[in-house]
Amino acid sequence: MADENSQFVKTIVTGDETWCLQYDSETKRQSRKWCGPNSPKRKRFHFEKSMVKTLLITFFDFQGIIHQEFLPAGQTVNGEFYCEVLKRPLARIRRVRPHLKQPVFWFLLHGHIPLRLYSGF
Repeated sequence: MADENSQFVKTIVTGDETWCLQYDSETKRQSRKWCGPNSPKRKRFHFEKSMVKTLLITFFDFQGIIHQEFLPAGQTVNGEFYCEVLKRPLARIRRVRPHLKQPVFWFLLHGHIPLRLYSGF
């Protein structure tokens, strides 16, 4: 298919998910404290790794990220949840990727799921 159409790559939207650790950054204002003249200088800010893992779901194409979202706390990933997740990138594709808004076929390549053909516009 890619040999027949040089624009084939532009019809692929890829989705994937990954686990991330949340980081809390201390801002410059939060880290500012009064120090004496002989006190060592403090760092302006630092990142503190928390023990909270969260799932990041991302959809992108050849131009970059189309949609990303984090799994809400306490949410279980099941079929019903993922159907709702898939609606949000579809709505965003219509806004930010006009070339995919046309009534033509485009492909959703998602994680470990085989290539799917989508023509639901």
